[in-house]
Amino acid sequence: MTEQIWTHTVDRNADECTVVLGGELDLSIRDALLDVFTAQLEQPGTSVVRVDLAAVTFLDSTILSVFVNAYQKAQGLARRFTVINPRGLPQRSLEATGLLRLLSP
Repeated sequence: MTEQIWTHTVDRNADECTVVLGGELDLSIRDALLDVFTAQLEQPGTSVVRVDLAAVTFLDSTILSVFVNAYQKAQGLARRFTVINPRGLPQRSLEATGLLRLLSP
């Protein structure tokens, strides 16, 4: 049995959605995470999906590409996709790639 290394919860408030992530985000969860983002972006009436990274301890380049894919999907649906509260290594990864500027609210 594989130990789950990540968590997520979804909080909706009217037309806004916050996906709260925790743990280690890597290739092993790529598809599941993209499914979470896609489902929230496609919810009728959604204007913004924000991703709270406060509890994320690690993310790899695969997850950065998931963020880019979700951002592009949001743009195509005339919605916003943002990340909030990155810390430590995740923040440095987002800064180094220029994604923090692109994905900040």
